[in-house]
Amino acid sequence: MEKIRILIVEDEAISAMSITRALRLYGYTVCERASTGEEAIRIARREKPDVILMDILLAGQMDGFEASREIRSLADIPIVFMTGYMDDDISMRVNAMECVDLLVKPIEPEDIRLAISQALERGRK
Repeated sequence: MEKIRILIVEDEAISAMSITRALRLYGYTVCERASTGEEAIRIARREKPDVILMDILLAGQMDGFEASREIRSLADIPIVFMTGYMDDDISMRVNAMECVDLLVKPIEPEDIRLAISQALERGRK
């Protein structure tokens, strides 16, 4: 069975390391990590990951919503959003996007596994 390749888009190194450990625990491959939306777009274009775990608030000029719109215009890659900060605006913006999940930090490893599984299933349909 081919390993599922995940791109992590997270600007906080400690969070990225924690997510990477959880992904490896479940047998996923982390193809790369980006810390800005612009970097995520370049990596997604080059690596074509199976799923992207995308933080909403990122370093750089572009937030996770903007980066995900650009990535989705290039390829139909399932995206799971992550955030440590939740308010009505973020909730509305997530709900306005089709076929995405939202994980609120701190994230349990099982929640990551479940969100990836659901994202892949939606991508197959």
